[in-house]
Amino acid sequence: QQRAGLDVDNKEETDRAICCLDRCLAKLPEGDRDLVLRYYRYSKGEKVANRGEMARSMDMTSGALRIKLHRIRRRLELCVTDCLQGVCSG
Repeated sequence: QQRAGLDVDNKEETDRAICCLDRCLAKLPEGDRDLVLRYYRYSKGEKVANRGEMARSMDMTSGALRIKLHRIRRRLELCVTDCLQGVCSG
């Protein structure tokens, strides 16, 4: 099974990816880290309600929230990709 170029059936590769994600999350500013973790905490119906509430509490539209999260995800993706090329390799 592949996910974002990662062989999720390979435990060693998955462990490295988790290590890198943890490191990259720790590098984010606290507010961005909390936001991304909160954004992805829920699933299905809860997810929609939570994201709407998040946008309202931040006084932004749901579209603006999605853009903000896209930018944070992009930074995480670049960081994890760089990390997988060396930092958590063993």
